[in-house]
Amino acid sequence: MTLHSSTDPTRVPKPNRRRLLAGGGAAALGLSLAGAWLWSRRTPDPLDELWTLALPQPDGGTLRLADWQGHALLVNFWATWCAPCLEEMPLLDSVDAQSAGRLKVLGLAADPMAPVQRFLQRLPVRFPVGVAGPAGLGLSRRLGNDKGGLPYSLLIGADGRLLERKTGQLSASELADWTRRAAS
Repeated sequence: MTLHSSTDPTRVPKPNRRRLLAGGGAAALGLSLAGAWLWSRRTPDPLDELWTLALPQPDGGTLRLADWQGHALLVNFWATWCAPCLEEMPLLDSVDAQSAGRLKVLGLAADPMAPVQRFLQRLPVRFPVGVAGPAGLGLSRRLGNDKGGLPYSLLIGADGRLLERKTGQLSASELADWTRRAAS
C-alpha cells in the first residue's frame, strides 16, 4: 500500500465547498459594489431637468414639458428684452404652424410674467410659451448654453435625444434643416 503525502503531485485535492461559496459571494459583492459606483458616477442627461418642468403660461395654464416627451421639439429660450429673440418669433411661429406636427416649438421665456404677457398681446404666437423667469437663463446654461446668450434653441428628437443646439438667432434655412432632421 502506498501512502500519498501532501506533496504528492498526483493527488488532486477535493474542492472545499465553503471556500467556493465564499469566493463566489465575495465576487458577486465586488461586482455589485463596482456597478453601484459606476452608476453613481454616470453623467446625468442634461435633458432630465427639462422634462421635470411645469411652467406657468401667460394665458394662465401650465406648460408641463413631460407632456411633450415623445415629440420632436424645438425648445427656444427667449426674452422680451432680446432683439434677436423678437425677430425670430414670427419665424418660429411659422415653422410650428407649417410643420404639421412633425416639429413642435415650445418657447421658454426668461422674463417675469407681466412683460411676457404684454409682449404676446402685441405679437401673439400659436406655439406654447412657458414663463421660466430669470431662472430660465440658468436652466439654459445647464442645457449647454455656456455663454448664457439668447436666443438659445435646442432640437430634441422624438426619441428624446438632443440633436442640435444653437446660441443666437436661427435662420430660415437652419429652421428648414432642423425641421427635416426632426422628421427623419
